[in-house]
Amino acid sequence: MPVYKTDKKYGALVSAVPPFNCLMVPLIPVFLSITDEKKLEAFNNFICKIIYFPICMLAVNFFTVVNWLLLPFAWIFSLVHKMTVLWKNPSCAAFLEIFVWFFFGLVFLFIASIPDFFRFIQ
Repeated sequence: MPVYKTDKKYGALVSAVPPFNCLMVPLIPVFLSITDEKKLEAFNNFICKIIYFPICMLAVNFFTVVNWLLLPFAWIFSLVHKMTVLWKNPSCAAFLEIFVWFFFGLVFLFIASIPDFFRFIQ
């Protein structure tokens, strides 16, 4: 199976997705007028980052919203799991875990979602 690679000089012209590919038409003369390969690669890299920024922001926002919407379900699932553990092995520590999780679990999950956000954008 062939491996497709972005062209370092003209990749922004080819790989832009609709409707951003329409914005590439006015940039064709700019791409053709740059003769230095290093400057052309830098300009292509800059345009690629501009083109894919809205798509990246849409994906990041979608990830964050879905992550926050699923937090209550994760809290309930963990609470049921902790109750199951308490039912099978009754102990003071298990009861304390349920007590702490019941009042602070959503806060813990929200705090844990912050590193997830940074891992997602990397």
